[in-house]
Amino acid sequence: MAFTVLLIWLYSLLQSLLDKVFSPPPPGPGAKRHRRRIAVIGTGLTGISAASHCIGHGFDVTIFEAEGPELLGGIWARVNSTSGLQIHSLMYRFHPSVIFEDNYPKQGKIVKEIRRLWQRYGLEKRTKFHTKVTKVYKDEQGLWIVNDPSHGQFHGVIPAIGTCGAPFLPELAGKDNFRGEIFHSSELDGKVAQGKKVVVIGGGASAIEALEWAAETGAKHIKVLARSEKWIIPRNLLIDTILACNFFGYETFLSWIPETLLRLFHYRDLKEISPSSDHGLYTDTPMVDNNTFRLIRAGKAEWLRGDITELREKSIVFNHRASGVPKGVIGQSKIVDADFIVMATGYQRPPLDFLPKEVFKGSYPPPRWYLQCFPTQHPTICCNNATYIAGIGSVGNWHIGMYTRLLLVFVLDPSATPSTWWMQRWVDLVSLFKILAPTRALDFFTYPELISWFVIASIVNPFRWKWALFILFGWSLTSLDHDQLPSLDKIKDALPSLDQVKQQLPSLDQAKQHLPSLDQAKKLAFIDQDKKLPLIEDEEKELPSIDQHQEAGQKLPSGKQAKKQLTSALKQTKNLANGAVNGIANGTTNGTANGKVHVNGSDLD
Repeated sequence: MAFTVLLIWLYSLLQSLLDKVFSPPPPGPGAKRHRRRIAVIGTGLTGISAASHCIGHGFDVTIFEAEGPELLGGIWARVNSTSGLQIHSLMYRFHPSVIFEDNYPKQGKIVKEIRRLWQRYGLEKRTKFHTKVTKVYKDEQGLWIVNDPSHGQFHGVIPAIGTCGAPFLPELAGKDNFRGEIFHSSELDGKVAQGKKVVVIGGGASAIEALEWAAETGAKHIKVLARSEKWIIPRNLLIDTILACNFFGYETFLSWIPETLLRLFHYRDLKEISPSSDHGLYTDTPMVDNNTFRLIRAGKAEWLRGDITELREKSIVFNHRASGVPKGVIGQSKIVDADFIVMATGYQRPPLDFLPKEVFKGSYPPPRWYLQCFPTQHPTICCNNATYIAGIGSVGNWHIGMYTRLLLVFVLDPSATPSTWWMQRWVDLVSLFKILAPTRALDFFTYPELISWFVIASIVNPFRWKWALFILFGWSLTSLDHDQLPSLDKIKDALPSLDQVKQQLPSLDQAKQHLPSLDQAKKLAFIDQDKKLPLIEDEEKELPSIDQHQEAGQKLPSGKQAKKQLTSALKQTKNLANGAVNGIANGTTNGTANGKVHVNGSDLD
């Protein structure tokens, strides 16, 4: 008991230390907000975490949420209260300031941490509930507009809509004939399976959760009918971390080692339900659980692989396939009795169709994007955790912050922003590196592989070197003062408007009053008013020669004397001209001082 308390205390201490070292500070009262604005779409854990990073680093944020505040938390706000983490909470800390007291917390504690983060960073007043995003586009100034201009302009957009939307309920033949109860796996709160024959349709994480629910509420017998082959790995932090440490991110010639060890020490006598050799560990997201095999060995549950043929009044006709037999191939027909059916069929993927249409066209649709989340045409869009297909490792421990900070760097520093050509070359290189992968290159990745992407992205461009520690850890060695960077808004604010310019220009009458008269012009030109101006075209008059000057007793000035007289004349002309200009300025503006013109109280150099 004392040892357990010590472990909990050490775990809390570790999380507190991570908070102090890696969390950006929440904005204090009256904290200065910079002009750079980021739009975050979605209030799930990714959206709230990304918005917190933006606020903590001095950006302003607007969060758009299609639903109401009761669904703050995304998918976690919609699942059962008995739902919980299948991986260790240390691998699910979606923000450095998140602190879990349990190794595998339940739904309520996860939502509580999401809401606490939302409040800690003052995101309540920056969240627009009941605002469904239907389009995102650039305006004439190259800034992003969400839905319409009424929400203002944004320098970056983070669609954080996740991968789990509305419950997915496939059509089943004979569904209307079934006399029992049918529910989606997210609707089990308050329901009891006492003494009933429960059938779980599906073979993912939701199926394991439904299996545990049925066992805990007293089901007579439980059968899981799964179409696909998926690995089940132990719920153990050390083992899960080791399995995730595949830096290649795909099946290699060494992958048989962890797969063999899992069959020997985890599946043991249940090898017939383990995936076939054609379905490797590093091809799909594994399930993490220890109870499933215990329930099967105790005779309380069965795990069958196959396809639903039809539903009858109190049973299901099932096409049972052996390990390795593909979907749809005819196997052994079985009749499975059922009083209660749980549809553990997952959720529909929320569409990203509000983004510009070009990001879905050509050879680089999602997830074939830069670092999987940046469309190759638009580096200031980051679909954080929205293009994920499958993987193994952490869910949100570090990468939410790294993706967000990389977007902030792209917004702040054009020299660090990749071009479309470079982003597409990155996709091509990863595809070439993983050419032997059984899945498409970016359909599956491991967490160490993901971290390596960020490390390489931080050092491959010399202009990102100064940002490397900021991208990876949130530590800044360079100023994040947005006001030091030129922006269109700043330039527009400094320039006078057209009306101001018109008001400051002299009228025609004012200009005439300050223009010199003809007599003044003659004096400025050193011309005698009584003498007629000489014309070059007048051929009857010739300029006197040097001999004529000498005969008249006139002595020509020396070179130094001529230069001195010319300099004096130019100086007098300049003084007279400055007087005329100052006369105009005093009549139309606030005057000059220290080489600056004062316009409406502002100094323009």
